[in-house]
Amino acid sequence: MSINTEDDPNNTAYLSIEMTIIRLHDAWARFNRELIIMSAAKQPITAGGRIIPRADRINTCSDVLPKYFSTFTTPNNTEPKWAHPAETIAAARKIGVANYSTIAAALGAVGSPIEELRLARNFFAHKCWDTVRKIRGSGVYPRNQDCKVESIAAVVVPGATTRMEYWIIWLRIVAEACIQ
Repeated sequence: MSINTEDDPNNTAYLSIEMTIIRLHDAWARFNRELIIMSAAKQPITAGGRIIPRADRINTCSDVLPKYFSTFTTPNNTEPKWAHPAETIAAARKIGVANYSTIAAALGAVGSPIEELRLARNFFAHKCWDTVRKIRGSGVYPRNQDCKVESIAAVVVPGATTRMEYWIIWLRIVAEACIQ
């Protein structure tokens, strides 16, 4: 059994779809990073018109990550895995963003598809047997499912959308909840 997404690994259509999934996951990580940095340093205005005050000891965006790193008892200069809700929520808490409770509630929402997106992203980025095993053992995808783009992202899920559309819809809902 091959773990390629198509018999021809140079098929540009399949490779483009795989890269779209990888980039969607990356865009989510970048959104979360900017959400926390801007919340801490830029006094953003929420969708409801409320101004978010800066976090303590934060004057500019360049102050945010040093404050985060200073919260560790042992030296650490590794940023959180921003696409992981728990790590983003923990970073928001450590930095002390004023809209922490809103961000934590939105990112911690039940039903967020980020874990299944992460599994698909890791498979398409790494294409190894370990990622196949994780997809099949996740409970999200059928155990005997082919690991191909069309059976991961293009399959129709409840709500009569494709899984890819479902990911995008839910990520937008979570993002909108984060900025309330």
